[in-house]
Amino acid sequence: MIQMRDESGNVLMVENVPHHKNFLDLFIRLESERHKRHIGRINKQTRTMHIERSEDMHILKKANAYGFNHYILKSAQTFDFIALHEDKGKRVYKIDREWMLRDGQFLFFKQQGFERQIFLTKEWLEHYEVTDKQLKEKLSAEYRLRV
Repeated sequence: MIQMRDESGNVLMVENVPHHKNFLDLFIRLESERHKRHIGRINKQTRTMHIERSEDMHILKKANAYGFNHYILKSAQTFDFIALHEDKGKRVYKIDREWMLRDGQFLFFKQQGFERQIFLTKEWLEHYEVTDKQLKEKLSAEYRLRV
């Protein structure tokens, strides 16, 4: 396991996925919490990080946007793309990490104990929805390896 600390004192943990040498799991433990949160799964071969989001739980309603950890996007060395699996795979988006950094909006909820995040609106994300059935199935199959 590899551990790194971001600017806010949160601990990022990278762990190998058992029995799958090309996959890594990424976790964060916020400075204000004791438990770790699963952020996503990285496929080193396709250089894609898979993230799951639910409109009910994860969307910032005021902006109609999802937040992504800025430090992870900025510091990434093992992935170039994000595969966002929304609402248990109903929709899948594949986004270039650099575009997210370029086009996202910053918000920082330090008072609530969260890390610096970059937000992307649902409207922006719609341009990156995977409509090719084979690609969507491939991305979903990669992500289903999760533990």
